[in-house]
Amino acid sequence: KRVDTIFLLTDGEPSAGKFTSAAAIIREIRAINRLRGATIHCLGFGEDSPFLRDLAKENGGQYRFVDSY
Repeated sequence: KRVDTIFLLTDGEPSAGKFTSAAAIIREIRAINRLRGATIHCLGFGEDSPFLRDLAKENGGQYRFVDSY
């Protein structure tokens, strides 16, 4: 089945995997999600993340920074 919404909970620091720069990750997700059209919501923990803000905005989602629980 097709996934239409993704909730990403992270500290926002790309540190492992094939792509570890924010620009490369956004570029790859842009290419993949162009046809799929999944909404990506991002919750950032620890420090505010411009990367997560951009990722959510570009994919029709919302970004929220959680500084305390």
